Amino acid sequence: MGKKNYKNMNFNNKEDYLYALYGLIEYIYPLLEKYIRYNGQLGHYLEEIMEKNQKYIDFNICEEWKDKIQNVSHGLLKGFVDEASTGFSYIMFRKLMNKTKYKLSDIPKDIDDELKELRDVRNWTFHLAQSDFVASREVFEKSVAPEFKKHVIHQFNPVKIRKYRVSETIMLASFHDHTAHRIEVYEKIFEIMKKDFEILLGEKIEIVECLSDIFFFLGDDFATAQLSMAMQKKKYDGSDEQYEKITGRKKNRW
Repeated sequence: MGKKNYKNMNFNNKEDYLYALYGLIEYIYPLLEKYIRYNGQLGHYLEEIMEKNQKYIDFNICEEWKDKIQNVSHGLLKGFVDEASTGFSYIMFRKLMNKTKYKLSDIPKDIDDELKELRDVRNWTFHLAQSDFVASREVFEKSVAPEFKKHVIHQFNPVKIRKYRVSETIMLASFHDHTAHRIEVYEKIFEIMKKDFEILLGEKIEIVECLSDIFFFLGDDFATAQLSMAMQKKKYDGSDEQYEKITGRKKNRW
């Protein structure tokens, strides 16, 4: 018998597909909840700014809002449309299911188009594109009038880092509107995900939020992260000894 592959999921039966889609729903639900909550908080902040007729906002505050919301957005993009070879997402799940006998929900064309657009966004935002540097140089060169081009060269020393004192309020307002549109798209896709799960499970599902008092640093999330990293590096063979060494916990602890 060959060595078990722990780096990628194995799909051999219906339960494997159920476990995978359950994991995606469990992963995406809290991220979507945060994304909606943060966008609502940003909306309230903008209302206060606009009541004061502020044309500009402290640039650092603007960046903090964007960093906060975009961080969650990256997580959602991974869950919905990541197609990396060792990654997993809803779009990958659908492709796998299309090869089986199971029939899932039909995806409306507009949502299918949105999924493709989200996939392009994910591919563009998750790496530093060479086109960013090419575009930057093109903007620099196109900004110079032809008669001055031979006299203008890019100064390489010192290296100048752009910083700003304020940002136009409209920039953050536009970001808020963009996020609101993304929420509509994400919610529609998530509803299709739940329908797919119900079709596969054969019964209506409900999502229940289970509140615990304390988030423990060395809890299940920590153990899962440690084990996943070891699997990525092919340093886990499934033995009880390695499991206990990597996770720091005993097998059959319940």
